[in-house]
Amino acid sequence: MIGQEFVEPMLYGLELYLLINNWRTLGYYRSWAKNREKDNSANPEKYPDLEPNFISIIVPALREEKVIGRTIEHLQKVDYPKDKYEILLATYESDKPTRDVVHEKMKLYPNVHEALNEKPFPSNKAKNVNNAFGYLDKETKIVGFQDAEDVISTDIFRNANCLLYGEEEDAVQFEVLPEKGERTLTGRSYDLMFVKGHRFILKERQNMGYPVPFAGVGMYLKKDTLDEMMRLDGYLLDEGNLTEDLELAVRMHRHGYKIRFCNASPTREKFPDDFSRAMKQRTRWTLGTLQTIDKHELRNMGEYIKNFIRRKKGFDYSALSSGLWGPITGIGAYLLVAGLTNQDIIEQYSALWYLAALNTVGASEDLFVTPYLAMKEYGGGPAEYSKYVASSILNNYLNFRAVISASGKYLENKVTGKAPEWYKTPR
Repeated sequence: MIGQEFVEPMLYGLELYLLINNWRTLGYYRSWAKNREKDNSANPEKYPDLEPNFISIIVPALREEKVIGRTIEHLQKVDYPKDKYEILLATYESDKPTRDVVHEKMKLYPNVHEALNEKPFPSNKAKNVNNAFGYLDKETKIVGFQDAEDVISTDIFRNANCLLYGEEEDAVQFEVLPEKGERTLTGRSYDLMFVKGHRFILKERQNMGYPVPFAGVGMYLKKDTLDEMMRLDGYLLDEGNLTEDLELAVRMHRHGYKIRFCNASPTREKFPDDFSRAMKQRTRWTLGTLQTIDKHELRNMGEYIKNFIRRKKGFDYSALSSGLWGPITGIGAYLLVAGLTNQDIIEQYSALWYLAALNTVGASEDLFVTPYLAMKEYGGGPAEYSKYVASSILNNYLNFRAVISASGKYLENKVTGKAPEWYKTPR
């Protein structure tokens, strides 16, 4: 039996939290079984008379001289009239190597422009994008956001135009997946996160009518929608938030705008391949998530808890929940074994023991099914599958470490009143 009176309620709380997450995942699988034949992609052929609207692509470019040239070349290969889109490279005056590459490409392509940020670095991505917004062409109807190392699908502009002005969506988030190629276990952890997140979870959130977040890249919005957001809130991207894309999505949802997830036209993104860089990136993601919850959810905690349980109106703050998933699952597995071996910490066949057993079975999905989804996307056999299983364990450890680190930084910032420091993920 559990001796300390405070331990048992805490364990019940942790197991109930995990049960809600596992129930949510079960809901996604039920939706998948119901909607697996449903096509959430775009179909421009449905709108043969739809004119190509002018698209402005904003690409923040800080110390990107090694990759920005390749990205510009990829953007020139999209299936869209060249005079109907522009590429805005958001550069800094002090970043001469990147600007030199941009200037060379500007000589080659009339639709490549520089959105110069004259303020010296350090700055952050939100400030740079907000500055670039002032450089948009007067004909702009659609604004897209991509990163400097992205490899985009050639049909993404046509599909964005179709969804935003054919189906009259407010905004659309296309799939984001890691680049293919040889990777370490750390690199493979991003395969697991994004294959499950974009090939499965976000697709089913779209099918179920749940709010869909932005991913920072592969996101396309009507210019009119962004103008209205600036009128309502007085700003475009929150320059004090480390996950400005998530914060924008939450504000749009609160203002009644909908974000459509399209499981097509994937953006292939390059993610960190070593542990320390991945830790820095995920700590930034988690800290930005805590900032967003603080700003938009804590003012009405009862509504937030209700939305967390129901998942229908609220957002799935995955950077936070995924970081807590691993240790809570581990505690549940320990309680299951402890009960079977008649240890004093828990009574076998008690309500808490059954709850731990149920959660341990449910949580095995992430450890064994998700690696299969990644292997199916990136190829390979049993050897690759075993690497993805090992990477799944590392992924949960990374996320847990990120939650601990971000929570400390968040509390420090609340106590001192200092704004969190933005830092660029090293290549």
